[in-house]
Amino acid sequence: MTALRNATQGEYEIQGEIGRGGMAVVYLAHDLALKRKVAIKVMTPALMLMDAGIQERFKREAQTAASLSHPHIIPVYAVKHADDLVFFVMKYIVGRSLESVIKEVGALPFTVVHTILDQSGGALAHAHKRGVIHRDIKPGNIMLDEDGWVVVADFGIAKVAEAEALTMTGGVVGTPAYMSPEQCSGGEVTGAADQYSLGIVAYEMITGRTPFKSGTMVNLIYDHCHTAPPPILDTRPDCPPELAAVVERMIEKDPADRFPSIDEAVSATGFTADSSQEAARGAMLTLAQVSETDKLLKKFQPTGSPAPPNRSGGALSPDPPTPSTPMPHADSTLASRRSVPTWAWTMPLVGVTAIVTWFAFGMRSSPSAGRGTDVVAAPSVASIDVQPPSAMLQVGETLALDAAAHGDDGNRVPEVAFSWQSAAADVADITGSGVVTALSVGTTQITVRTSGASASILVTVTPAPLPIQQAAQPARVASVKVGPALLDLTVGDRARVSATVADGAGAILRGRTISWTSSDGEVVSIDKGGNVLATGAGTAEIRAQSEGMAGIATITVSAVPIAAVTVSPVSIDLSPGETAALSATARDLQQRVLPNRVVVWQSSDPTVARVNATGVVTADAVGTAQIAAPWREKEFHAASMKSWC
Repeated sequence: MTALRNATQGEYEIQGEIGRGGMAVVYLAHDLALKRKVAIKVMTPALMLMDAGIQERFKREAQTAASLSHPHIIPVYAVKHADDLVFFVMKYIVGRSLESVIKEVGALPFTVVHTILDQSGGALAHAHKRGVIHRDIKPGNIMLDEDGWVVVADFGIAKVAEAEALTMTGGVVGTPAYMSPEQCSGGEVTGAADQYSLGIVAYEMITGRTPFKSGTMVNLIYDHCHTAPPPILDTRPDCPPELAAVVERMIEKDPADRFPSIDEAVSATGFTADSSQEAARGAMLTLAQVSETDKLLKKFQPTGSPAPPNRSGGALSPDPPTPSTPMPHADSTLASRRSVPTWAWTMPLVGVTAIVTWFAFGMRSSPSAGRGTDVVAAPSVASIDVQPPSAMLQVGETLALDAAAHGDDGNRVPEVAFSWQSAAADVADITGSGVVTALSVGTTQITVRTSGASASILVTVTPAPLPIQQAAQPARVASVKVGPALLDLTVGDRARVSATVADGAGAILRGRTISWTSSDGEVVSIDKGGNVLATGAGTAEIRAQSEGMAGIATITVSAVPIAAVTVSPVSIDLSPGETAALSATARDLQQRVLPNRVVVWQSSDPTVARVNATGVVTADAVGTAQIAAPWREKEFHAASMKSWC
């Protein structure tokens, strides 16, 4: 912290540590020039000491990540290198991590799962198209801000650490509970690895737990590479089958078996943001709120005041969250803009404070009171706190901002007159009382001033929704593509196929109804979620149909090969003229019985004993004969168990 304060002196006021992980420590800071809170992530010294060039590589990767511009990616304001420190200045998110939400709530509503998948998947798809792979997707890196929106943190900064670790024996970088099999084994990392990690996160959101719970890292890595996860519907039977099928395909071991892209994975869930997102807004806003403990800490750590010194002379910071939390939880509640504004309950308090102040100081300073003419000076304003710290409005919407002035001691200064100004009044105008009106699409900075102090927030204005009668007509389905197009299965195998629906320009259409059919139900059956079951040997076509267009996949099903045949009984004593029935049981490599398999019965000496096609033996003469039940599959001959009579 001391080194960071020295490196940022004059630019940022470092207020304390708010998070710590395996690769970095996060500090809350105040941007002195722009009068805003920021989060500063400092890479740990251990990583910096790997070799002399790693600092520059971290800077390059962070600069690449900083070039990403997406509403669901936490923006990086600056990448800096001073002395032995490499640090990133990022937007401070008021909210909480998905990790803390799952720990507190457990399994989430499906509308929330859909929304988080849609928004975080959109962020990852944006990055993948620009060649940036996250490499460490986990609930701790997915944030819910105070407005209920999803933002993804830490894009790209794991890449250099991963490259360095792989030069060491057995070295990997990532969070084992969410790492893809290719990361666990040191293979090539592509966007498919992020898809796998997001699938594990989705599995946890649906069931309340990750699919693998091994006690050691070695066992956990083994499970990712070799162990099939428990089916989602076994844990949560009410889960929509299409959602469960998509998540289970996202966490396939082989990257080739996953969706070609995260866009296609999200599309396959059938989620339609326009129709479902509003249903999740209330739940998302509730989940983003912080705990009562954080609210109490806020009261004892006023905004803008530096952390008090500890015994060693450094800053005394609050207890950091769990190591996997990349960004702090909010230190303020969600302003209830839809119910009672902040001023409605603070005004009585301000009034009482004014009356008490007048009785305590005003009368004493009044000449008519006969107690002298001393005037008590009003406390000076050192900083202004504006709530909310940022806003997103649609054209035509209004929002009341709340400003609070604080003195040098961090205490609130009452009865302060504020002046408000918009940098782009044509985008959003503001009244003298702090009410913002969104006028046109764009971004503007709202500034509030008093007594030499000022603060700013960023207001983003988006288009207003079209009236229903003017809404654009939905695009027509022009093609349906089923993947994989060819699939080889064995009787009893299960698999999943997905359908991608597109318009005439090739753009993917989400939320379209898809019906599935099989050309031969005795070979392959399929449910409405695209889950396939191989029921018999042969070839069948799977058809996906949407709005009159169809796509086809061909599935070839082979019989399970016989590994062994046992004959019972293994020996029989008969007299001429007597008969006995033999039975043959076919088994696979796992010693499972394979029913309805035909064997060809043979006798080594038919003059002694004959055997018919059903295994009935007839003794004709004294002697010994060997009865065998060989099998033939795909021109393969094998020895069988023998029965003697």
